[in-house]
Amino acid sequence: MAFTRKRLVVASAAYAALAVMILLSVFIRSPRLVLTDFRTGEILWLASVREGTWILITYTHSVNLTPVTEIFYVRGEEIILHAVEFSSFGAGMPAYPEDGQTMLTLPDGTVRIEGLDRVMNFMVSMVALATGHTIAVGSREIQLGNIAPPGTPVRFEIIRMNFWQSLLL
Repeated sequence: MAFTRKRLVVASAAYAALAVMILLSVFIRSPRLVLTDFRTGEILWLASVREGTWILITYTHSVNLTPVTEIFYVRGEEIILHAVEFSSFGAGMPAYPEDGQTMLTLPDGTVRIEGLDRVMNFMVSMVALATGHTIAVGSREIQLGNIAPPGTPVRFEIIRMNFWQSLLL
């Protein structure tokens, strides 16, 4: 009888632990950088992020054809544009830092403007093969052209998801 009771207690504890883990996996929501097709809402790509995660978006400037890197970080459910790096001044690129910003020239000649601190709840970028948009989050990196055809508007935002939601995507 003690053997059966002991097995019952162990099995009950195991089931209770499993139930707690399942409940926690439903209610605990972690932030993800989610890229969706702006028109259809289809999720194209996602990456786990946390407070302070750096996101780098690199592309070729459409006018002067030089690389540009926009440097963002995650704050809560916001994406904050912190800095931009570029090697050639031109259309759409800042010519000088604004109040509170710093302009640096890096050893390779690249210009970096820091302290932009623009808050974005979301942003949209158009997929274009010529620009070669690359998104890097930690060690994960993807080219927009590999997840959506040219002309697709891609929405970037931070969304909190539970384990099951992110697993099903």
